[in-house]
Amino acid sequence: MAGAMADYGNPEFVMSQVKLAAAHKAAGDVRQAISLLEQTLAGSQRVLGDGDLVTAAVRNNLAAAYRAAGEPQRAIPLLEQAVADTERGTGQAPAPLGPGRRTPDCVPA
Repeated sequence: MAGAMADYGNPEFVMSQVKLAAAHKAAGDVRQAISLLEQTLAGSQRVLGDGDLVTAAVRNNLAAAYRAAGEPQRAIPLLEQAVADTERGTGQAPAPLGPGRRTPDCVPA
């Protein structure tokens, strides 16, 4: 889907790609989710920039997909970068997760 018509400058498009990847992940196709998120991250980085909060959300979701695929070593640097980007973008550290919450709202389960 993220071909010639891809609009990585549009945060709604980017987040729709993230939601599509989450659907693939929920359906058990983690590899397809990873492929889509890697492509979306590359486009978001290229158009929105590395420090953009939308790019950070994509990075966070890609890390979650790597964890689901049993690849935590690939997830950790992405999560560290997402935290740094969020701190720079908002001027504060991300809010802690409340009791019973395993993922932030921007990360589809």
